[in-house]
Amino acid sequence: MIRRAIPAVLLMCSFLVACESAPEEIPEDLSQAEFFQRAQDEYDAERWDSAVRYYETFIERFPDAIGAHVEARYEIALITYRRGDPAGARVLFAQLLAEYDAPEALLPEWPRVLAEILVEEIDAAETRLLETEAE
Repeated sequence: MIRRAIPAVLLMCSFLVACESAPEEIPEDLSQAEFFQRAQDEYDAERWDSAVRYYETFIERFPDAIGAHVEARYEIALITYRRGDPAGARVLFAQLLAEYDAPEALLPEWPRVLAEILVEEIDAAETRLLETEAE
């Protein structure tokens, strides 16, 4: 019975990996808004790799859009968190929050506020885990 199930499971896994793949090519003529919309569409469909690729490509193609870079980096950190990597997300959120330490930083506030909330959640979950392990 188990031997028969293994090929089916492998087929399902390969299908899931194929669905998760990033787009082959991102059009060169996308506007900032189109990048974020496509990334959000991929995020909503839980195609994490593809969403991250849109955000990373946006950062590369629009080097002067510093405020939007912060928004894209927040979204990448959030995806990392949603994928089940709170430690990796915490590092990315910390890097993002460090951007706000510069006195001349004119950055959108919402990524800072939401990053702080998620860092608190991550820290609280880690504390609960450590307390549970200590018992």
